[in-house]
Amino acid sequence: MGFHSDTSAMLNLLKHHTKTSVPDILTEEMLLGIGGGTGYGYFTFFYEKEDFSSLYLGTRALWESSESFISGTLQSLGFTPAVQQTKDRKAAFEKLDKQVSSGTPVIVAINEDVFRKKNISQSGYQIYGTVLDLDKTAGTVQIAIHQERPVEISIEELILGRDHLATRKIINQSIFLPETDAPELSLQKIASAAKAGIETGIKSAHNPRMSNFGITALDRWKTALTSSNKTSFSKIFYNTSHLVNALYYTYYWITQNSDGYALRHAYSAFLETASDMVDEPLLKEASALYRESGRIWKSIAEDSLSHKEFVLLKEKFQELRSYEQREDFDLVTYRELNSDLIELKAAASEQLQMTDSDCRDLFGHLADLISEVKAMETSALATLQEALLSKRWEEYKS
Repeated sequence: MGFHSDTSAMLNLLKHHTKTSVPDILTEEMLLGIGGGTGYGYFTFFYEKEDFSSLYLGTRALWESSESFISGTLQSLGFTPAVQQTKDRKAAFEKLDKQVSSGTPVIVAINEDVFRKKNISQSGYQIYGTVLDLDKTAGTVQIAIHQERPVEISIEELILGRDHLATRKIINQSIFLPETDAPELSLQKIASAAKAGIETGIKSAHNPRMSNFGITALDRWKTALTSSNKTSFSKIFYNTSHLVNALYYTYYWITQNSDGYALRHAYSAFLETASDMVDEPLLKEASALYRESGRIWKSIAEDSLSHKEFVLLKEKFQELRSYEQREDFDLVTYRELNSDLIELKAAASEQLQMTDSDCRDLFGHLADLISEVKAMETSALATLQEALLSKRWEEYKS
């Protein structure tokens, strides 16, 4: 386990919820699919006064709300998750202490700087983890992030990490299951939840909210790479430092807090399992399409950092990902690896030499790969829509 903090948090919550016996089939991949599976999002940010630029890629359904993803997944399985949030950090800590002390594991939103850096920024990006133990005497907290085995942080780091978040509505947010919540996780219930997850994924992919969401986000991304308008890569990421940011985050969002393939291989595994459960060949067909699209997503990531100045940066990314899964994971070492990564990014910003022609060639190549992804996943979504009409779902339930 451990490819995404949200799915890892859920699996840890279920495994430590004393009223629940978790069947082997309910893996992290299954939880991903039940929650909606893969998704799409594309945003760029540029603040001229601050000389700051960045890029965000959403690769999971409901990426814009981890709470909705987690709660929805648990509800599909028959649970009644409770969500609480307060701006009062003291009240939030006391409530958490009471819950954990009584044996209730709690999922919390926490600033990722707690794990990646020595200092916690005032408004950082959140990840989700499961608090399993809290020792007020020792001043320590046991929180599981990417593994079932938790890491130890200080109570102060927990309090500040839950408070110092850029998204204000999730400050001190917690998700937990009532002690009496104990639905039977039968194979039939899991199959029904899988079907509902596929429906959620299709709805998310065809999100009419705006073109930055849903599969149309791929068109926005492709246009930004190939056009010369004010929102294009050539205008936003116009100097070396900004260009490195764009390419760095392209790689980051596809490979980090992910299965390494923009979650496509994990979703493919979910569809394969669902197909075996209900004996529906269309699900296997869609699974194969997502596995192949995952390979293309991986190429987008790798080719974004293909220039020689990025060699050490990519190696450090891969070292970080590997280290997250090690049994001897140590938070001090992990923070040092993250510090090394930031230094290598800064070095690349100073050393990268790409001409306008080099940029056009790279952007055009990435746009072609994005077109391949869209064609393949459009076909996969149509196949999944057809699979939902199969009578095999009802036959399996009966």
